[in-house]
Amino acid sequence: MQEALPREVFGNVTDFAGKPVAGATVALADDRKTAVTTNSDGKFLMKSAVAEPRLRISSAGYYDTLLVVTATDKAQLVQLRTVDRYKRTLKKKYKAANKAWKN
Repeated sequence: MQEALPREVFGNVTDFAGKPVAGATVALADDRKTAVTTNSDGKFLMKSAVAEPRLRISSAGYYDTLLVVTATDKAQLVQLRTVDRYKRTLKKKYKAANKAWKN
């Protein structure tokens, strides 16, 4: 059995408005040790030994997304869906934690 040659997987991560998501984590779903972070333009580039890798894309304030890259796919365009009221919920949790810490 031949070992798979490394394959480059690349693309853009945006929100549904088309704005780039900088700092998103793009990881191989089956190997979390292999991960990269998107640049300020939402772009990523990584290598995979798997011909059809499964990618898990995550970023704070967005739902995680799972993407299967087929052997014929070229550049990936991933659109992340925002978590409703994320900033408000985060602010509430911060205030509650801060209050509990002070008591």
